[in-house]
Amino acid sequence: MGTVPRTWPAGAVGLVGCRVARSDDAPPNHSRYVGAVARQPRNVLPAAGVYHVTCRGVARCEIFGDDSDREYLVRLLHETARKFEWHCHAYCLMGNHYHAIVESDLDSLSLGIHRMNGAYAQRFNRRQERVGHLFQNRFFARIIQSDEHLETAIAYVWNNPVRAGLCDEAYEWPWGGAIAPPRRRHTQRTA
Repeated sequence: MGTVPRTWPAGAVGLVGCRVARSDDAPPNHSRYVGAVARQPRNVLPAAGVYHVTCRGVARCEIFGDDSDREYLVRLLHETARKFEWHCHAYCLMGNHYHAIVESDLDSLSLGIHRMNGAYAQRFNRRQERVGHLFQNRFFARIIQSDEHLETAIAYVWNNPVRAGLCDEAYEWPWGGAIAPPRRRHTQRTA
């Protein structure tokens, strides 16, 4: 067996899943895999850090029926940040996805997103009289590598509705913001 190519092989015309569709006469079961993957495996991400998280609707479907849905997800995000001790540097709700820049340990991030998306999807499905998955796969996460990267990621998240033509300035979008880290309780020690 040969090595996995790290670039597009000659004759490649597009991706089908992670498989390369070939334009030559090779049978489909002989197509080669590309070295790229859709997301980083969880075991590659550090145990704690600042993560750019994206959750998208299955088949890119709309995940909000109305402003009540958006308000509910923002409330869930605040509750989840408090419960799991996240610092949410930025978030933005769009039509078929949302972004969040979250500082957390990876286990708390995974469990928090799982519970938040599950609670949101159950309510959304009940209100919309639908069944099945609302979110596509599990969430996507990319580690933020530096202060400059953090600033760029926050600007990207907050300017998402501007790029989509939904508002002229990021501050005009009502479905974006940040959540301060939870305050730590200080206990006084007695001698």
